Amino acid sequence: MFKLESYITPWLLSYIDQYVKLRREDFQLSLWGGDVVFYNLELRLANIQKLVPTLPIVFQSGIIHELRIHVCISKRYPNEKFFFFSIDSMDSN
Repeated sequence: MFKLESYITPWLLSYIDQYVKLRREDFQLSLWGGDVVFYNLELRLANIQKLVPTLPIVFQSGIIHELRIHVCISKRYPNEKFFFFSIDSMDSN
């Protein structure tokens, strides 16, 4: 049986893992069950710095206190996004 979630979950986790340090053995996801929430994620600073190379900012440390991912399983509008990422709070030095 084809399960779309079995393809989307690894792709989504690998994308997020580029920018924050994930320990996959510490959680299980069910994208279709609602929002996915991660707490206290440590930023991968080198990759974050690559996103803003022209800004005169150098990150030394960073934590995302809450990252919420909402998966829209039924697109009602043509421009509606499939994933919506929300960061509640973040500390950086």
